[in-house]
Amino acid sequence: MAKQNQVSHSISKDSMKLLRFIAYVISVMSFMVLLLVVKNECRRLGKDIDYKRSEVIMLADEIGFLESSVSNLSRPDRIRKIVSENLKMYSTAPESLIVYLGDFK
Repeated sequence: MAKQNQVSHSISKDSMKLLRFIAYVISVMSFMVLLLVVKNECRRLGKDIDYKRSEVIMLADEIGFLESSVSNLSRPDRIRKIVSENLKMYSTAPESLIVYLGDFK
């Protein structure tokens, strides 16, 4: 009976070692899968950041172009030209702003 107890005790000891080994392997594999998922997510986010940076640069260039277009369109000589050609309006020479009060000799 003592030998049978010893055999069943060693079997349970071996089964515990096996269970610990399986748990260790599962935990290491889970960690590796988690590490790969995080790495892929970081790469994807890095690509998104690069794309957004290039988009910001492109939009900044477009803003500069539009600002120069607005300043070009609002120049007084260009407005005068458009008004005279399209609306048939002409600008007159400004009158004198000097006003004389009293006797002028």
